[in-house]
Amino acid sequence: MARKKRSDRNYIIYHMVCIPTGEEYLGLTVVKPGGAERTLKNRLQQHYYKATAYGFDWTLAKRLRKFGKESFSIKAINTVRGKAVAYAMEAELINDLKPELNSKFRKK
Repeated sequence: MARKKRSDRNYIIYHMVCIPTGEEYLGLTVVKPGGAERTLKNRLQQHYYKATAYGFDWTLAKRLRKFGKESFSIKAINTVRGKAVAYAMEAELINDLKPELNSKFRKK
């Protein structure tokens, strides 16, 4: 079986909320085997791992370290087919909604 072209994959645009602060984050990930729910659970785990193992100074990483991954909700906003379409939609949503946790170095 031939591997799917990267441009032909399904992508999830997801929304995370830090429950204690109400701050939001929008992201994008490729749908993995196991479906959207498993993909989102794994994506939150990846964010948490990067925050704790690498100590990134991003606002999202700081909140994950302070409150823990259990203090975040994550849900799919949209599933999009095609890499270019997905990245364009994510950028448009970020520009429109201006989620606080998308800024890597925002001071709060």
